[in-house]
Amino acid sequence: MRQRLFRTCMMMAWLAMVAALLSWVVAPPPASAQKTITLQMQASWPASLTIFDNFKMFAERVDKLSGGRLKIETLPAGTIVPPF
Repeated sequence: MRQRLFRTCMMMAWLAMVAALLSWVVAPPPASAQKTITLQMQASWPASLTIFDNFKMFAERVDKLSGGRLKIETLPAGTIVPPF
């Protein structure tokens, strides 16, 4: 009885090692780096206001959280589209 239990445990250990080896060999290649996306965002307030500094900090946080894949270019009011 003990010998049969020992054989079963050894067989399970052997199968686990083979499965681990196969998963390592057949593992998919690592993903390639994605290109950076840059968004231009225009604020509705001028750069002289304090809230524009908060807008810049938001853009920096997005850059850090995305690992540099998403960058936001902050622009003050009237840079891309004129008012009204």
